[in-house]
Amino acid sequence: MLNYVKLHYYALIICAMALLFVCATIYRFNIQQNYLVAFESDCDPETQSCFVYCENDDCNDPFFYSVIEREAAQLHEMCGADVTVCDAAYSCNNDTTCKNLFCDPSTDGVGQCDDINN
Repeated sequence: MLNYVKLHYYALIICAMALLFVCATIYRFNIQQNYLVAFESDCDPETQSCFVYCENDDCNDPFFYSVIEREAAQLHEMCGADVTVCDAAYSCNNDTTCKNLFCDPSTDGVGQCDDINN
């Protein structure tokens, strides 16, 4: 057995580190839920600087949206297991941990922002 460990020392260390990495990742994402969730929310192009999405090059029917970032643990507290049907997740009313990100042409690029009001 000692001979086996001496011969395969590096392989055993790499396997142990890989196992440790996998366990740490599972702990972070599944148990602590320590990550940000970003999703699209409706945006009014008349009053806000919105991101624009077009399905084709003609852009006949543009979709205006803003991006909401929220911590996953907080989202699960608010909405439970099924966050897809939770309307409260799509607003950041007086919530300091939630960010509603609007398009900024100087950082996001002019092509991604609504150029109707800019």
